[in-house]
Amino acid sequence: MAKKIGRPKIEIDLKLAEQLANIHCTIKEIGAVMNIPATTLQEREDFRLVYEKGLENGKASLRRTQFKLAQTHPNMAIFLGKNYLGQVDTPLIDQSSHLVKIIFHSDGKPERDNNRHLLSASETTSLSTE
Repeated sequence: MAKKIGRPKIEIDLKLAEQLANIHCTIKEIGAVMNIPATTLQEREDFRLVYEKGLENGKASLRRTQFKLAQTHPNMAIFLGKNYLGQVDTPLIDQSSHLVKIIFHSDGKPERDNNRHLLSASETTSLSTE
């Protein structure tokens, strides 16, 4: 029987690697926790498969938590609506064109002018002295 040449293969705790990937640890961070160089982890096919699976499971878990939070926290519902449904904060109707000028005469009765939008300070002063 031929003697094996080279270093022995490093044992990787794949279960721990998946758990760390689940919380979105980087490969460098996983390597630091396991005391294995990140380059060694990246070269191993078994690690890459477990790492990708852990990342995807972590995303699904995070999404599930967000949807639960959206039921009781309006801000989360707004966030999800913007990111998944394309909802926006800006109104689709320009409401600035619906401004109405109200003139108060000296007798105290208001008069609406729907044709003008805003009064300047000088117009307001001149109207109050009429």
